[in-house]
Amino acid sequence: MPRILSVLFLLGLPQPAQADEPTAPPAEETCPQAVAVTDLLATITAGETAFVQMDRDGIASSRDTAIGQINCLNEQIAMSDAARFHRLLALVAFVARDRDLVQSEFHVSNKLEPHYEFPEGIVPADHPVARLYEKAKVVELSGELQVVLAPIGGWATVDGVRTDTRLSSASAIIQIMNAHGVVVESSFVRPLDLLPKFDLTAYNMELVVPVPRGIFQGSPTPWLIATGTSLLISGGLYTVGMIEKERFENTENPISDDELSALRDTTNTLGVAWVASSALTATLGIITFTVVIPNHKGGR
Repeated sequence: MPRILSVLFLLGLPQPAQADEPTAPPAEETCPQAVAVTDLLATITAGETAFVQMDRDGIASSRDTAIGQINCLNEQIAMSDAARFHRLLALVAFVARDRDLVQSEFHVSNKLEPHYEFPEGIVPADHPVARLYEKAKVVELSGELQVVLAPIGGWATVDGVRTDTRLSSASAIIQIMNAHGVVVESSFVRPLDLLPKFDLTAYNMELVVPVPRGIFQGSPTPWLIATGTSLLISGGLYTVGMIEKERFENTENPISDDELSALRDTTNTLGVAWVASSALTATLGIITFTVVIPNHKGGR
C-alpha cells in the first residue's frame, strides 16, 4: 500500500482518503515540557524530508507534531521560522490536494519571507509546487481582522510579527509576551478559528521599583499622606476644570470675545494639569500599596 500511495503522489492523482487533519493538543492540556524553536525546526526539516521521499504519512505526522510543539514554545519565533512552518503546511495541503490552502499558506510565508526560494533538493523549479508558490506571491487574502489582546505591559506577535491583529482567513502562530519579553502563551490557530482564550490577567505587568531598603522598614505613613494629597489636588483640579469648562460652553450667559480665548487656555491648562496629577496619584498609589506597605509588613 505505501508503494501505491507513493506512485499516486508522484503523478498527482487522487489518493485514498486518510485522516490527516491537524490534531493540536486540547486547550486544557498542559505541556509536558517547554519546547525550543530548534526543536520545532527539526520537526519541520523532518517534514520536508518526508515530502521529498513522497511519504504522505510522514509529512502529516510532522505537521501534527509541529503544531503541538508550537503550542508549547517557550521562545519567541522569528518571522523566517514562522514562514518555514507555513511552507510545511502548504506542502501538506498539496499532498492532500487542497489547492486553496496551499495558496493561503504560501501567501502567508511570502509575506513573512518575500525573497525565499525553495532549494532544488526540496522543490525543483519545474515541480507543480514551485508554480503554486510563484502564483501565491500575487494572491491577496481577504477576511476579518481579529484583535489579539496582550497583558498590561506586554505584547502579542502573529507569526513573529509584533502586532495586535490577525487575519481570520489565514492560519497563524499567536504568541503572548509579558512585560519582560518572556513568552507566556503560544498557540497555533487555523483559518477561520477563533482566537484562543488566554488568562491575560495572570501575566499583567508587575511593578518593580528600586526603593531603598530603609523605606521598607520605615512607616508607610509619608507615602499614604503623599498619595492622599495628590488625590485631593487631582480632585480639585478636576472640579475647577469642569467649572471653567461649563463657563466656556455656557450659551445662556456667554462671555465676551476678549475673555473667551483666555478662558479656553485656562481650561486646557487645567485639563493637562489634572491628567498629570492623576498619573502621579496612580503612581504613588501603586508604589505605596504594592511595594512600600507589603515590604514594611514583611520587614517587621
